[in-house]
Amino acid sequence: MLKPRVQWLRALIAVVALSLLLAFSAGLGMAIMAGALRLWPGLLQNAQWAQPPAAPSATPAPTNTALPSPTATVTATFTATPIFQLPGRVTGDQLRLRRTPGSAGERIARLPANTTLALEGRSADFTWYEVTTADGLHGWVGAEYIELVGQSADLPVTGQIKSVGDEASVARNASPAPALLSAPDSRDKPVVEFLLLPETPLGLAGRSSDGQWLQVVSPYGDIGWVPTDKVNLLVPLDAVAITFETVAAPAPEVAAANLPTAASDATNSAAVATQPGTATAAASATPARTALAQAGATATAARTPLATSMPSATPVPAKPTGSPAPISTQPAFTQPPTQPAPKTPAAPFDPRLYISNITPRAREIFLLGQARGNRADRFSKVGDSITIPPQFLALIDKGEYNLRRYTVLQDTIDFFSATPVRNGSSFANQSLAAKFGWPTRQVLNPWAAGEICGAGEIPLECEYRLTQPAVALIMLGTNDVPSTPAAVYAASLREIVEFSILRGVIPALSTIPSFNRAGSEQRPRELNAIVVALALDYQIPLWDFWAATQHLPNQGLSGDGVHPAWGSAPLDFSEDNLRQHGGVMRNLLALQMLDSLRTQVMK
Repeated sequence: MLKPRVQWLRALIAVVALSLLLAFSAGLGMAIMAGALRLWPGLLQNAQWAQPPAAPSATPAPTNTALPSPTATVTATFTATPIFQLPGRVTGDQLRLRRTPGSAGERIARLPANTTLALEGRSADFTWYEVTTADGLHGWVGAEYIELVGQSADLPVTGQIKSVGDEASVARNASPAPALLSAPDSRDKPVVEFLLLPETPLGLAGRSSDGQWLQVVSPYGDIGWVPTDKVNLLVPLDAVAITFETVAAPAPEVAAANLPTAASDATNSAAVATQPGTATAAASATPARTALAQAGATATAARTPLATSMPSATPVPAKPTGSPAPISTQPAFTQPPTQPAPKTPAAPFDPRLYISNITPRAREIFLLGQARGNRADRFSKVGDSITIPPQFLALIDKGEYNLRRYTVLQDTIDFFSATPVRNGSSFANQSLAAKFGWPTRQVLNPWAAGEICGAGEIPLECEYRLTQPAVALIMLGTNDVPSTPAAVYAASLREIVEFSILRGVIPALSTIPSFNRAGSEQRPRELNAIVVALALDYQIPLWDFWAATQHLPNQGLSGDGVHPAWGSAPLDFSEDNLRQHGGVMRNLLALQMLDSLRTQVMK
């Protein structure tokens, strides 16, 4: 017969087992079972060695109600939120904490300077961080006001913000005028490409010979014509290349009659300019100013015998084929000894026309980089097969260059040649963020990094870490032309821009050249619209390589229709060389960009 104490312990074990069975059937799950298993050894010890309880209340069955408490262990919470976190600190005062990424997100709170944060995620473009404060507030903050320990590229992408394309379309379809036209023509219903907002920055691609029309490149990559009087020029008009000849060929007798009128009677000249029968764009582009320019070149503006031919110009519309008498004066007008040929610059090429957006923001980025230890006299090259050949800047290290009339750039060459990087100065340094065949996204791919890069390090971060540049000359997109969707290209380039800014490296964006292969000719315009829009959005420097090469033979490309033509002397900046080879043009624009940043930003 069992002793009463043993019977009592067996009864207790049976009660506990029944309680566990009921709890398990109620769905408390494996966490409860784990807690129960931790308790069983203690019960067995009581059965073997424990003294009898002083009172039955010492071991009542309700003590097992403590079991649910272990089941609610924090282990379940940890497994439900496997969050990778980086520590961070607020650098700006009263930083807005928003519910969603983007300036349109609902405001939750304001964070004072030096607030500590746990960074849990980011937007794809590195502009916003998902954070949690020590007080438990959760939301999104602007990345430029956060100092973090570690690499933001390690954070997962957990949010999405509105792309730049929306803002670009608003400006593209906005009014009022002026309109960007397909031809320099004010009356014959030319095609309206789109309307331009006031204060829209424009790139200059050329002008008409009479000076009344400018060929411009919009911020979205579209090229067209606007009246000169609608544009605030930052350079002399004579410095803009002539890309359209306004010669009144269809009605030579009227053109001849305009010569003395331009010099003597502006009112009569305007009347002749509006005569019917000027069907072409060239004839309708205000011949009075055209005549002035031509008269100045031929020194025939003071020929008084032609003044008497003015009244005879009125019957010209009735005689469209012309009459012998006016034609006899044609040789003196049509054979000017100094008349410029079509598409010949009126003045030597000025690379400053294609450098824009040097803003105070670039200075802020530069100072951030200096605080991080970047070197002011170093730059990096980010790109693809158009960037890595030695013809692009590297020959400067060997002294194989001739600045010609651009000797002002010598100081910039000396400045960036002073400090070696790895295998030469910045000009000759083989960038770890530029490779043959790279589409834009590869710069952000850790699997594409070189052998000297750290584990998991993306090529761009590796290049910036080892070079410590103040500037990055960035041209990416040629390998995206055939098949990369515009949205993917925009997201990748935006990520590169933000990555550079956060590391204090000024991203100097370049438009990509033309792409003369069947089916892809228009893609550079689409991608360049993204490049320009990003430069405007982030207020970072832009060099418009595409616009600078449009007047060159084959748009400055080599025989493959993709890569720039370098010629035999890619760093000889003679006018003839610049007018023939896109690679020479790119070298000059790159040096001009570096010079502009050195003199205007680095100071």
